[in-house]
Amino acid sequence: MAGINTQTLQWVRPITDNLHCEVPTKNTLNKETDKQLRPLDIIELEITEHHPLKYQRENWLCRPESISSQGSVSIESFYSRLIPEIQSITWFLTDADVKIDPDIYKRYKENAPSLALIEVTSAKLFHNHHGSRRISFHHGKVNWDLPFTDDYYEGDDSDLGRSLLCLSIGEEWKPNWETSTKTWHYKLVAGLISLPAKSYLVTAVGAPSADSLISMCERLFKFIPSIIDERQKPIRFAASGWTYQNRTSLNCPSCGNSHLLVFRKHFKKFAKDMHYWGIVCSICKDAKDSKDFSRDFIRRLTQELEDSSPIANTCAVCISNLKNY
Repeated sequence: MAGINTQTLQWVRPITDNLHCEVPTKNTLNKETDKQLRPLDIIELEITEHHPLKYQRENWLCRPESISSQGSVSIESFYSRLIPEIQSITWFLTDADVKIDPDIYKRYKENAPSLALIEVTSAKLFHNHHGSRRISFHHGKVNWDLPFTDDYYEGDDSDLGRSLLCLSIGEEWKPNWETSTKTWHYKLVAGLISLPAKSYLVTAVGAPSADSLISMCERLFKFIPSIIDERQKPIRFAASGWTYQNRTSLNCPSCGNSHLLVFRKHFKKFAKDMHYWGIVCSICKDAKDSKDFSRDFIRRLTQELEDSSPIANTCAVCISNLKNY
């Protein structure tokens, strides 16, 4: 059992003092429906102490009897909120091995995350010849075949299509087929969420580039923003080279809600690296540039984003220039 704190967006794995630290099954039931809690459910629980292990730093001791269901969220709201947590690659998928040597943690991986959320364009759920449930998928440059440990997933063996996969690192374990006494941490798929197929829309300015503000907003947040035809904004927002920087806590001046999404595009002016602004309100469903806001608003926005996700660490061109330098 693991999830993401809705306030901090940090991973939390609730554990107990049981032999394998597991939360008892009876405490992972929705008390109103008597059904197993599932991905996209929201829960509330009392945690008592941070209890990190070398290979699982996200572990927190909890009071399992305090777990209560607080409803569930739609895939659309879940996906848009957690875009920063969906990783293009995580450290334990950078090699092609399905297991990890425990000595790695003793040497240099004590603070490495043991949970990750990745998006794959396709995945296949199946049983191997031993009867074990597994998932195969392509990620990075590797075709993966990993155990699927969600015992309560009711889907049949099938091609799943576009999916979010929750990856986890298991506890130290010696397989019964191993002749030596060597133990390993195995890489697991702990849960999955099916995603809707991507749609491809053509606007009045032609087909937007895949990394345009328009395409990224549609792909990541499931809507095409409206754009007022001024200052060549439709053309600029349909061009390539945009990066999603982050969500801001500042309120939209038009609707008053804090649902602003910030995109940036690198350009040079007088040999100086600069970035266009694309500020999208997911309530108003419109996209604006910096000139649509006051200087004070942009100043506060810049300060907040530089604290949470600096543009130098977000913009692909800036990152590339830094590496080359």
